[in-house]
Amino acid sequence: MSGLEGRVGLPHSDIGKGMEEEHCDMPNSDTEYTSTNYQICTTARNEWQVCYSVLQYVAGVRGCGTATPNTPPPTIRSAP
Repeated sequence: MSGLEGRVGLPHSDIGKGMEEEHCDMPNSDTEYTSTNYQICTTARNEWQVCYSVLQYVAGVRGCGTATPNTPPPTIRSAP
């Protein structure tokens, strides 16, 4: 392989699962960082959980699916 595929590999065949693995199953998934735009302290796992719970909520409300969040999204706090 050459180009970008040679450097980072092929994308996961299930894009959603691949994104979840990148956010939740990597060694740095729980490493805190501060966003440059809003100065919010978060983690990759936290970002995934917030976005995924919103998607579940929207799907349930709009009748596009049956998923609804079982727990509220994690709390995001301002950086110290």
